[in-house]
Amino acid sequence: LQGGYRLPWRFRAGAAWAYADGISALDLLTTDDNERLAGGTEYWWFHRTLGTRLGLGAGNAGLLEITAGLSLHLQFSDWAPQLDYAFVNPLSDFSGVGSSHRLNLSLAWGTPVEGAQTLSGRQLKARGDEAYQRGNTEEALDAYEQAAETLPEDRILAARIEFLRAHVAHAAEIQLYLKQGLEFQKSGNYQNALAVYQKILNQEANLEAANQMAAVKAAMQRMTEEQKSEHQKQERMAAEEARQTALEESKDALQAAQRSLERARRSAEVRRWLGADLARLEKQWNAANQLWRQGEAEQAQGLAEALAREADKLSSKAARHQTQENRAHASSETSPREETDRPAAEPTPAPAAGRLPSTPAVAEKVPGGGEKAGRTPAEENRHRRARGAYGRAVKLMLDIDKLQGQRFFPDEFSALQNEISRLKTLTAGENDTAVISYAEGLFPQMERLKAKCQEKKKVSEVMPTNW
Repeated sequence: LQGGYRLPWRFRAGAAWAYADGISALDLLTTDDNERLAGGTEYWWFHRTLGTRLGLGAGNAGLLEITAGLSLHLQFSDWAPQLDYAFVNPLSDFSGVGSSHRLNLSLAWGTPVEGAQTLSGRQLKARGDEAYQRGNTEEALDAYEQAAETLPEDRILAARIEFLRAHVAHAAEIQLYLKQGLEFQKSGNYQNALAVYQKILNQEANLEAANQMAAVKAAMQRMTEEQKSEHQKQERMAAEEARQTALEESKDALQAAQRSLERARRSAEVRRWLGADLARLEKQWNAANQLWRQGEAEQAQGLAEALAREADKLSSKAARHQTQENRAHASSETSPREETDRPAAEPTPAPAAGRLPSTPAVAEKVPGGGEKAGRTPAEENRHRRARGAYGRAVKLMLDIDKLQGQRFFPDEFSALQNEISRLKTLTAGENDTAVISYAEGLFPQMERLKAKCQEKKKVSEVMPTNW
């Protein structure tokens, strides 16, 4: 107590890169009289049954050694044995020690983390089965896709997902045709209405399409020859107007799908885990664009709307994947003492694969009230721009509502309401770059609808009520 003792200085640093079935690490240890640098890599085969390791260590006093190892891991219902073997071979005559063999046997009891995830996947699969029996195919498809993330080896589940995707796409196409047929029928364009209903009946026995076709044929029989002549002229004009409107609407749908793809492409998680799905959607978008150039506006619009929904689902799926990976990594972290005492490239199994948790940003006060999560001036400026863009979009929507846009153009008004809801979700998530990009894509559509509403209101005010 009266004297003193100088504690030795010790410095330790390390880095690791974890991927799907393996991990690579590099460690540096420095004390007053010793320095050591070690690196190693580990990879698991056959669904994490057989593991292989290789490491290399170097230090002062001529230390240089190479290590290699194998692991055999078996997983039963409630216990798991593992056998590890390591071979250590010094490449220099350090302390007169020759090659060493190390053998380790370990037993683990209890349900592993993978078992809990598999149980969750089976629960999602059961939820999807219930939704499918109720006839809610979209809800069933969403549950099946979430279950597939934890049950990648379930081939029956993958087949169901492919079947439901095709079924949902077909149902959306039929609904689009029915909507077009009704619009043609209301405007008196009976020939185009018959063609659309016949196209539906060629694909399936649809009762609604058959009833509407019978109603159109009955209406055509009641028309006189003079009415038919005048009606044919009106049909040509309506067909041209409908063609132009369809081209404009399909162009808007293509632009919305492109914005959704750009948002998904900017996500690092989507590119890392769902790159194949993103590439598939980009190819489909090119096909939709080609259809639009060839004049197939209806098919291009239907494909573009489906693409936008799929791209948004990719972003949500990547976010769920990131959350699950962070939780898996947090559950596999070891104690500080274990991390300090463990030598690099030792034959014990490496921690489960996962991303290192990010350091939380320090909250700081924002001038004028509130807090921000460590934003730079550029980020704060972008945040204000995003809030302003959202406010402008809401203001335009209120102006359109005052101009009776919902009565004059119900379909376009409803579509813009859905876009505002998506913009509100992005704003709540503080994804400022996505909010600005999304809002700038919406402004031309909203300004165009506002101008159409103003013109419609002027005409209704000038013309007599019995015109």
